[in-house]
Amino acid sequence: MSVKPLIGKIAVVPVQADQRSQGGIILAKAKDNDTAIHGKVIAIGRNRVEFGVEIPTELNVGDVVVYGTKTQFVQANISGQDCHLIRETDVWCSL
Repeated sequence: MSVKPLIGKIAVVPVQADQRSQGGIILAKAKDNDTAIHGKVIAIGRNRVEFGVEIPTELNVGDVVVYGTKTQFVQANISGQDCHLIRETDVWCSL
């Protein structure tokens, strides 16, 4: 089954954040490490409209994004994968 989020929403599969630096050093966990979630975008809704102007999305399917644990999201099981449905504007950055 495929998923098609509504306007301005994205479907993200949470992934483990890399615990090693580029040089191979194992990074210690920070106390506030649980404030961010890394996820891979699996579906994107249509562009959102604000004040009558269509705003194109900056994300693509396959992008790895970071968003907060305090972000409102809906957990769903789609084709056997646990995913989060969130607003595109809740994404902090794309890696």
